[in-house]
Order: sequence, then structure tokens, then C-alpha cells
Amino acid sequence: MSISRRFVAGTKRKLAELFGRDLGSVYLLALLIDGIETAEHTVVVALGVDAGGHKHPLGLWEGSTETKTVWSAASVVRQRTRRSSRERTME
Repeated sequence: MSISRRFVAGTKRKLAELFGRDLGSVYLLALLIDGIETAEHTVVVALGVDAGGHKHPLGLWEGSTETKTVWSAASVVRQRTRRSSRERTME
């Protein structure tokens, strides 16, 4: 089975848009991070849930081990969603 270069390029572009958007205004109540191990790779996904119950895809990562990849994912998500306590207090 082969996948066209056009499909691969389009998928990369859409994922970059989805996971590159600003999340500074999103206040998440829950963060779900889970991974699956395949033959030689681990794939981890992060999903945030806001007060209205809306789900926000936060990232998708590939790594060599689930633990290492989860901590890397958590670090990236924290940076992307970090807002100061002062900003939250002012809402």
C-alpha cells in the first residue's frame, strides 16, 4: 500500500495548523495523555477538556518509549497552555 505525496503533505500541513494554534485563552479542567506502543515506536496523544466539556486536541508525538514521550508531551502542552495566575484571576 502506498500513500500519495499530496496526501502526506496535506496531512502534515493540517496537523501543524491544529497543533500550532494559540491555546492561551483556553482554560482546561482536565488533561488526558495516553500512548500506544507499536513495533518499534510509541505514539502519544494529548487531549484537553474545558469547563464546557469541549475537547481540544493538544498534540500528537512519536517516541522510543511511552514514559519518555509522555513527559515530553506534558512539557509541550504545559508551555502551550500556560497562563499566569494573575490572568486567570482577572477573568
